[in-house]
Amino acid sequence: MTPTLLFYILITISTLYFIWDYVLDNLNFKHQQSPLPEFVKDIYNEETKEKSKAYEHLKHSFSKKVELFSFILSFIFFAIKGYGILDSFLRVHLTNEIIISLVFFGIIGFVSDIISLPFSYYSQFVIEAKFGFNKTTLTTFFTDKLKSYILIILIAVPLYWLIATIYYQNPSDFWWMCWMVISVFSILASTLYSTLILPLFNKLNPLEEGELKNAITNYCSQNNFSLKKVLIMDGSKRSTKANAFFTGIGRFKTIVLYDTLIEKLSTEEIVSVLAHEVGHYKKNHIIYSMIIGLITTGISFYIFSLFIGNELFDLCLGGGKSCLHLEIISISLIFSPVNLITGWLMNSLSQKNEYEADDYAKKTSSGLDLANALKKLSIDALNALNPHPLYVKLYYSHPPLHQRLKKLFS
Repeated sequence: MTPTLLFYILITISTLYFIWDYVLDNLNFKHQQSPLPEFVKDIYNEETKEKSKAYEHLKHSFSKKVELFSFILSFIFFAIKGYGILDSFLRVHLTNEIIISLVFFGIIGFVSDIISLPFSYYSQFVIEAKFGFNKTTLTTFFTDKLKSYILIILIAVPLYWLIATIYYQNPSDFWWMCWMVISVFSILASTLYSTLILPLFNKLNPLEEGELKNAITNYCSQNNFSLKKVLIMDGSKRSTKANAFFTGIGRFKTIVLYDTLIEKLSTEEIVSVLAHEVGHYKKNHIIYSMIIGLITTGISFYIFSLFIGNELFDLCLGGGKSCLHLEIISISLIFSPVNLITGWLMNSLSQKNEYEADDYAKKTSSGLDLANALKKLSIDALNALNPHPLYVKLYYSHPPLHQRLKKLFS
């Protein structure tokens, strides 16, 4: 195979992937306009139904324009072999391969982020604000950006430096050594996320004494679940939408409730939501998902090792020699269709886990309260209630509301 042929293969894959995603998004949007399924057909009144349709239409229309713009820009950059041009430019000024690689990805990432900034702003301060969801101030918006950059410098840069060092010093063993590094990092990140990372962006306060804490304490006691911390996060700082999630493992396990969740749901409904999160822990979903994720990462590193070091992947992008960053891009593009398969498998597993957590909440708390909570949260967020089944399989980590309700009431 020649570099030119590989170049055309990569650009074809990229184009077909975009077309597939574009068509499927449109298919999903059209399906949402059809009559609602049985268990959700009466959730919205006429005013809310029209508001939800308007919200989805505006988001869909805007996202399609952004995706088309991004694709055209990426296509042009790829066609003129911009990656190779950037690599050649950096080699005039730098000699260390790892530094070249870091600066390369730093420039690509920063420029991409700057280009996407107006779109992020419009989405947050125009679309979300128009429907009453946005609570983010300009100060918070740009402070979040700055904090993200700092985290990249403090965490992502050293991590990539270590991976690149392993690659250049141990090319024959790099895949399993890097796998070990990423595995340790993933476990630490999952364990310490609510302790070290989340507080940088949100205030986390222990749940105050009162009816809700007593109800949660009683539930945990009755179901033999040791929970040291229930934290309230100031989600209202950025949005009116509500959520809850489980984070950490072992003695670091923590349930985080948005303050907006507490405002919108009754005590019984909040306990049912917490029971759902406890269900994830009791069913070992967190551990299993982590193990599967680590295995998938290991397989990815191994497959990558079979192709890495071949100058063909550098030359097709306009590079002049074998280097890690160009090969990461070209090999990732080749295997991007595989993401559809792995995404479908991971989403299938995630949806299965959600059903099991719902069932656990139904058995240990109240299926009716959980159903009411899910309905309230959907109404409040103006969620689309009738997504296309294929779109759900490929892109939804949670089952659609009507399927969850059907299971809860069966």
